[in-house]
Amino acid sequence: MNIEIRGVHYHISDTTNEFIEKKLQRIEFAEEYIVDLTVTVNKESHGYRVDGKAHFRWGVHLIVEEESHELYEAIELMIDKLEMAVRKEKKKKVDQKIPHKAEARILEELSGQVDLEEEEDEDEDEDEDE
Repeated sequence: MNIEIRGVHYHISDTTNEFIEKKLQRIEFAEEYIVDLTVTVNKESHGYRVDGKAHFRWGVHLIVEEESHELYEAIELMIDKLEMAVRKEKKKKVDQKIPHKAEARILEELSGQVDLEEEEDEDEDEDEDE
């Protein structure tokens, strides 16, 4: 995962950069799914706007943003939104794969039941012969 942290009308200090990187550890569970992650801090007249853009390897782009008068509050709120959006996107992708696994499991169970029914039928036939 490539992470880019940049500022618009704001210089990203080492402290702010470390804070953002520390907060981004919350989405490490999806590290293998995200190709690029960009965090942009914008200084505006009324406060700060923090944008997060995540690009997944299957082509989906997530964009979340948060505004606040306080920089660190805006970062935390944006990371919260980003984490929820990443979890939701990951769940969608995993859920798309599950039906195939579920179908295979159902077929296995059905084939197992068919074998059991055939064995039961054979046992009944043997009982009748006696």
